[in-house]
Amino acid sequence: MNEIKIFFPSLFLPLPEGSRGPEKIPLFRPGDQILGRVLQQVDARHFSLQLGGRTVVVESNVSLPLSADLLLRVEETGPRTLLKWLPPQGPEETTTVSFLKKALAADIPLEQLAAKLSHLEKVKWMVPAEKETWKQFLQLFHRFSLSDLQSRGPHLLEKLFSQSGFFWESKVQQWIERGGQAAADPLIREDLKGLALKLLHHLKGLTASSRPESGEATTLENLKLDLGSFLQKIELYQILNLRPSDSPDRFFLFLPLWLGNQLQFVEFNLSLPREKRTQEKGDGFSVLFLLNLPHLGKVRIEVQIKGKDLFCRFVVSEGKVSEFLKPNLPLLRERMEKLGFQPSLQMSTGPPEREKEMFLQDLERESQALLSVII
Repeated sequence: MNEIKIFFPSLFLPLPEGSRGPEKIPLFRPGDQILGRVLQQVDARHFSLQLGGRTVVVESNVSLPLSADLLLRVEETGPRTLLKWLPPQGPEETTTVSFLKKALAADIPLEQLAAKLSHLEKVKWMVPAEKETWKQFLQLFHRFSLSDLQSRGPHLLEKLFSQSGFFWESKVQQWIERGGQAAADPLIREDLKGLALKLLHHLKGLTASSRPESGEATTLENLKLDLGSFLQKIELYQILNLRPSDSPDRFFLFLPLWLGNQLQFVEFNLSLPREKRTQEKGDGFSVLFLLNLPHLGKVRIEVQIKGKDLFCRFVVSEGKVSEFLKPNLPLLRERMEKLGFQPSLQMSTGPPEREKEMFLQDLERESQALLSVII
């Protein structure tokens, strides 16, 4: 992953005698855009940069061009400062970002889509030819449950990502490249998008042939609309994840998650290390969770892992939720330590109405960013 990491103790070079200490120098503010210049290369992984009148020493996983002028935007300021390098946008990229922002803003909200899809199992009418596909879809849909994740561990999450529908086309391509001789049914049964496409195709053929009664016809039309909305939402995110080969490995997706009988969609912002760098020291992994939990409201969870270092920040919508969760942080820290991590956990409160706005801003920023800078 293309990252520059500037750790706070090395944020400032030695100051002249009598100057203020680093802790008294104001940090950057979120949203600031800073012009920076690469001054010199200290060694293979360290550079000095001039940022807004300050000289900083950085650790970089990529080679920075000497004397290059960079436009950086401050994304976060604590406990580390996260900056994004903003390159000039071409017309094609601008059009794509604009389309995605409008489509995601105008498309059915995930909360409403979850409410509609949670009633799928209540559909009783189904012609015999479609009952098996319908049953397979519901069975796979219900595998995405919190109770299963708690009982079967993190390995299940990896499998659920594979079954989420976001990698359906890749699976089909691999199947074709292997000759397409193996049966396709097992491939379809293990993918939400594959099953939804198959089911929707069959349901569209029922309208003219089966002539269902009026009440059943309404149910059929609503079912087709809901499946179509689900597929369209997946495809919008798939378009968003189309990136040039030299772009950072960032992925936006969502997974259904059953909390008892309540369905919601959990949005993920994944940052993965480059495949060619997976064996190198210093690779990192980050993930952003946007949750809407019963009794707790909207919760934003940011996780960053590098080696044994684990940083996790919880942002909740109300102070009373923060007070309820804070006593559990020591227990979570203890569990992380038993797993071999060195955790740093934080809890803060933020306005719930800004969560969707923040996520859309994340989408726009990531589509533009070629370089991450962490101070």
